[in-house]
Amino acid sequence: MIKYLKILSVIATIGMLLILLGGALVTKTGSQDGCGESWPLCEGEVVPSTFTFEMVIELSHRAVTGIVGIVVVALAVLSWVKIGNVREVKFLSFCSVFLFFFRL
Repeated sequence: MIKYLKILSVIATIGMLLILLGGALVTKTGSQDGCGESWPLCEGEVVPSTFTFEMVIELSHRAVTGIVGIVVVALAVLSWVKIGNVREVKFLSFCSVFLFFFRL
């Protein structure tokens, strides 16, 4: 089971790098308002009828963030369950989920 934790942690690390690069791309291209003011919807729709370049960048960043969020939560829960006897694991698992969702 520890092998799966290692694989999941590598996936989470690469995913967080993609989120960082995607956030820089969103900022650099000015795509932060690509979906308008209707968060979490895009232009008031779940799937917009027309797409712009900025909208595609923003939607891809949202999709990657959602997928990586699930991976981070899964990694934290599995770490807590499998190696929770190590004191630091519980603290770091909690911090990773808290900081991912609240971006302090």
